[in-house]
Amino acid sequence: MADKIRICIRDMIAFFFSFFPIKNKIVFINFNGRGFGCNPKYIALEMLNESVDTQLIWLLNNLNDPVPSGIKKVKWGSLNFYYELATAKVIITNVKNALPFRKRASQKLVQTWHGSNAYKYVEKEVEQQLSPRYIAESKQNSALTDLFISDGPVTSRWYRDSFWCTCDILESGMPRNDIFVNGTEKQKSQIREFFHLSLQQKILLYAPTFRDDGSLDCYQLDFAKILETLRKRFSGDWRILLRLHPNVHQGLIISDELHDYVIDASKYGDAQELIFASDALITDYSSICNDFMMMNKPVFLYVSDLEAYMNKGRGLTPRYTELPLPKNKTNDDLVRTIQNFDLKAYENNIKKYKDKYFGIVDGHASERVVKKIKKYLFD
Repeated sequence: MADKIRICIRDMIAFFFSFFPIKNKIVFINFNGRGFGCNPKYIALEMLNESVDTQLIWLLNNLNDPVPSGIKKVKWGSLNFYYELATAKVIITNVKNALPFRKRASQKLVQTWHGSNAYKYVEKEVEQQLSPRYIAESKQNSALTDLFISDGPVTSRWYRDSFWCTCDILESGMPRNDIFVNGTEKQKSQIREFFHLSLQQKILLYAPTFRDDGSLDCYQLDFAKILETLRKRFSGDWRILLRLHPNVHQGLIISDELHDYVIDASKYGDAQELIFASDALITDYSSICNDFMMMNKPVFLYVSDLEAYMNKGRGLTPRYTELPLPKNKTNDDLVRTIQNFDLKAYENNIKKYKDKYFGIVDGHASERVVKKIKKYLFD
């Protein structure tokens, strides 16, 4: 009952603001109010770089989250939140759900999504396993969307088949991946300084995805052994950045003796910056491994619950089974894979996979998207 009342109030507020005039401005949504990150971030930065004559609005759950000068921060769920959505010429989002506004003909909704080559089945692929409310909201979002951002034909086909997408698709590349081409040593240094790391220290990023039951049992890496193995195989002084999925609401317990070596990066705003600054990755079923493979950086899989994960919940797509990477089910397996890592063989193994599934990664995706958005604003 309370939920119905909340939705009714929300719709009434949205209806009220729908009578206000539309203005030449853009509203950005990153995971429903999260900080400055993902595809919307890099589109906004390109807007600033090109000095596009429009107002930029970023919706935030926490107004203390930093955003660049030139972008207005608005509290998610506030009255101003409803006003900005109702009066924006363009709305850019990276998630699919119901937005509390009455979309008008002159407004444009741009869907960037938050990745490509997903390994878990999503949206229409698992329609019967997702909540009826989510499915209804996703379908509504697709019906209102004017443009999907894609990195190539494989992703575009995926949108058509699985996202109820009938609108235009711009095969621009993913803006958030521009940093992999355009990133500088200065940026890398700034990212590392945030974690009090030097450029000489090497970083392993551990970034597993979430489990539907919230369990952390499958995340129990032997961090001490992993660090020892990395030092022996690759030499140098290694640190581990631990980044849990946003759907994981509790942390892993790190022993006192490892606190100086294992750093929690779960709340860091931009995962792409972490990928850019890191030297190697351990993950499981997350498409973050695609981002590392784009740069030919070492990727190691730790999948202690592989069979259970494949047979429960949403399951895994053929793209995952085709991954040319060892599926390590134990810490001992993982250690051996790291010990035996050969960069040349790794690059040869992933090339065919990348040729089949990967799209545009040339550092100009944000420019292409901004060019399209400027047409929405000014034509």
